[in-house]
Amino acid sequence: MSPIATISNIADHGAKVRRQSWTLHVDPVGDLYESALDCERAVFLQAYGNTIDELDGEYGPYDDSSFLISVTDDSGYTVGVCRIITPGAMGTKTLNDINASPWFADSARLARACGIAPDKTWDIATLGVRAEYRTQAPMVTMALLHAMVATTRANGIPAVTAMLDERARRFLSFMDVHFSTFPGVEAGAYLGSAATRPVYMDIVKMLSANRTANPITYRTLTLGEGLEGMALPSRESLRVRTPQQRAEVRENVVAELSLVAG
Repeated sequence: MSPIATISNIADHGAKVRRQSWTLHVDPVGDLYESALDCERAVFLQAYGNTIDELDGEYGPYDDSSFLISVTDDSGYTVGVCRIITPGAMGTKTLNDINASPWFADSARLARACGIAPDKTWDIATLGVRAEYRTQAPMVTMALLHAMVATTRANGIPAVTAMLDERARRFLSFMDVHFSTFPGVEAGAYLGSAATRPVYMDIVKMLSANRTANPITYRTLTLGEGLEGMALPSRESLRVRTPQQRAEVRENVVAELSLVAG
């Protein structure tokens, strides 16, 4: 599975926008979390044929150190989702998978060469938009990337990595969101994608380049400007919970649901 499924690989059929009012969530819980999971599963089943079991097998080992970013309409229906993996006991997925087929690269050496500190680097594991929201994919994608940038800055994270489908990489570049490629690492088949490339982004350098060359993109990524009808997360919510805090919140939600059901 390629991590990012956007407008470039969604069928051009029957696209309908359900709502024009949106909310951007960081680390949703309860029903919003389940809705985000459902969105992720639907997007990647359609785009790359990934089943729930495959997704669980790929990302389950990182669950304790992961959180979601999502965009919902005003009914709470999730239209786009991004999964972020933070450094934990398992490391991060891109830097792990680059060591295996089809690349067999040395991720530690590549990280040093690119100035990446693995313990201060987040991984964009998935990012996708529902097919029926094809016409809104650029706006929803930019909202998810705005939240990614905002959370990395709020948590002192200077870089991100990703396994990026080549079509998605071109789509993001068209929107002036540029990732760097690891030296000597070509695109290869990866989890349903015919051509995926391991990439990274120095957040400060990317924003600095856009501040001069593409000020509209810069203000969208940093301030959320131009995201029409989008309710943005509070500053407090940008401070990502620790794995222990996240587990406690989820346990409390389950307990509350059990009381309601009882």
